[in-house]
Amino acid sequence: MLEALIVYGITVLLLFFLLALFSVFYHIWNIQTIANEAATRIAQTYKYRDADVDTGYVTIDQVSGLERYRYLPGIQYSMEIAAKLKIQNYINRRLDHTSFVNKLAEPEISFEVKKDALSNRHVKVTVTEKFTVPFGEALTYFGYSNVIQYEATAYAECLDIIDYINMVDFVDQQTSLKALGSDTVKMVNSILKLFNHIADSMNGN
Repeated sequence: MLEALIVYGITVLLLFFLLALFSVFYHIWNIQTIANEAATRIAQTYKYRDADVDTGYVTIDQVSGLERYRYLPGIQYSMEIAAKLKIQNYINRRLDHTSFVNKLAEPEISFEVKKDALSNRHVKVTVTEKFTVPFGEALTYFGYSNVIQYEATAYAECLDIIDYINMVDFVDQQTSLKALGSDTVKMVNSILKLFNHIADSMNGN
């Protein structure tokens, strides 16, 4: 009976340890999954400040009401603020509905938009949470802490096709001879010919 009690005690302790360990793994996976989904959803609707981040639904008025040069500093700042608020609400709501851990503090959520190329950006979402899991005390018997802090980072491409087309057309128009005007082109050619003539005279040609 004494040997059975010892075996049962060790078995129960190992069972609680495995439950706590898999709870930690599950919640870490949960945080990373939510961060990935949040980055993807906000990247898809980034240019639409009033779009629903949960469904990604965009109305016709939201599409037609897009500012043409929406990535100018002032307008872009308001877009980033709106996206950050949506991302925080989405992540907090998802964590509240899908986790069973004891949160020691509210999760820290950071959101950044970084420019990669012409009309091509990517978003970076970072979620940091400090928590304890059920049966976490069993971890301490094996030398582990029952307080876990995990940081998950996710990236998503934020490609704006409409802005890309507008920028390409704008650059093409501004660098074309038609945009410059024939008088401007003639003046530039005359100046270049004058420089060539002066250079030839100095060389004795």
